[in-house]
Amino acid sequence: MDYLAGRRVRWVSPLRLFVFVSIVYFISLSLLHHLPYLQKSPTIQFNTFATPLATQLHGNDFYPAYATRKVAHKMRQDGVSYAQLEQHYDEKTSVLSKTTVFVLIPVIAVLLGALFLRKRRYFAEHLIIATHFWAFALVLIGILLPGVLLPAMYLLDAAGLKSTGIINDVSVSYVLQLVFAGYLYFMLRRAYSASAWYSAVVSLMIAWSFFFIVWLFRYFLFEITLLAV
Repeated sequence: MDYLAGRRVRWVSPLRLFVFVSIVYFISLSLLHHLPYLQKSPTIQFNTFATPLATQLHGNDFYPAYATRKVAHKMRQDGVSYAQLEQHYDEKTSVLSKTTVFVLIPVIAVLLGALFLRKRRYFAEHLIIATHFWAFALVLIGILLPGVLLPAMYLLDAAGLKSTGIINDVSVSYVLQLVFAGYLYFMLRRAYSASAWYSAVVSLMIAWSFFFIVWLFRYFLFEITLLAV
């Protein structure tokens, strides 16, 4: 990559790029949230990182029993109803997601450092590459994906077809993982000069683990949000 090679005059720093993209991402989500069409069709959720309490409790395949116990304890401790806690939680987690999304960067950087240990790169280099990856992920999920899916859903509904039967979270997740795998393949080939087969294996591995990493972030967000409300 040009930035790692020292050719940096033409390029914005990775951190500034990530900050800019994250701002655009959350503005895009805010605008999408107010679209009447999406309010009537909740099957597609573009807000990958700010997870409301209902999703933590009922859309969680990893720690639902633990989350339920924590919420029940919080309600008893503060003497509040579930409705009150949910309102405060959702407001707080929306804010915290914007300021804690940075913690995702070192997670990918650690993975890259372990998978490319023989390249003997500094951890700062892995951080730069991970930052570019997450910037791409935010653009893909918050801007490109809605730009493709929303017109498709409108067209399907206008044709009398149920878009919910064709476009859902599962199918969208598979598409996202394929796009991530393709992006990672070319990025790893260029950034690490890795062989084609190894880049393909690592790309598929990280793309497959993407949503597990997202749920790790959601767990982290769940814990700090409960402490903050």
